Amino acid sequence: MGKEEIINIFYHFDTDLVVDWPDYQSNIKFSLPYLRLIFSSSTCVVALLQYCDPVIEGGCETFNLKVMYKNKKKFLQIVPWLLSDTYYHKPSSILYSYPKYIHSQKNTVFVGALHGRIHAKLSLTFLLTYFGDVVSVTIDTDEHEYPTGTGRVTFWQPKQF
Repeated sequence: MGKEEIINIFYHFDTDLVVDWPDYQSNIKFSLPYLRLIFSSSTCVVALLQYCDPVIEGGCETFNLKVMYKNKKKFLQIVPWLLSDTYYHKPSSILYSYPKYIHSQKNTVFVGALHGRIHAKLSLTFLLTYFGDVVSVTIDTDEHEYPTGTGRVTFWQPKQF
């Protein structure tokens, strides 16, 4: 499926749609595992998601869009990303109880290989289960504020990691 086919599928949701397809070469038709669609407004995203079937697996929510491609029914997986999914910080009332641990670089670790469907609050749930109290989780993003697959986690105390 090429860039033109992608634009034709999504054009009626947003006429100002931008397709960001890393390493796409127009003279070669091959399928890369992902691309980004940048919509001009959240209203356009909502309109798209209303045409999709929701899928919830392991606490992650994605959407499947049914399309016809070369006379075959295909499913395109849509992974929306809210800006609020990027950060999770303990409520400030709790943080004031532990002033010496607030955002200490000594208690912050890098996390890699995060799937694009995993948001900060979901990461917190996993980390609490295996390591204990977490002060904050930050998912790193690219220039379009979409997750890059890395992040940082700040724990209450160094012994937790």
